[in-house]
Amino acid sequence: FAAMGVVEADERIEVEVEKELSLGTKNAVTKYGIDQFVHACKKRVLTFAARQTEQSQRLWWYLLLAGMLLLIGESVVASRLSGGAA
Repeated sequence: FAAMGVVEADERIEVEVEKELSLGTKNAVTKYGIDQFVHACKKRVLTFAARQTEQSQRLWWYLLLAGMLLLIGESVVASRLSGGAA
């Protein structure tokens, strides 16, 4: 899942940001700057929220298309069963 950008439940945002910024300790975070670190955490959350929104929209379109194709298929089958042309 990591390759797809999916964060496991036990991987907290701040831990991932610490890894991204190569900050190994809480002292390193403090030296980096708490405000900057919080900003980096918020940025990461917004990035993943945007990605999840995009994926949800793509899934919605896929399901809409699949539903339309299913209805068309049912219409063709019903037409053929009743002797009509498709």
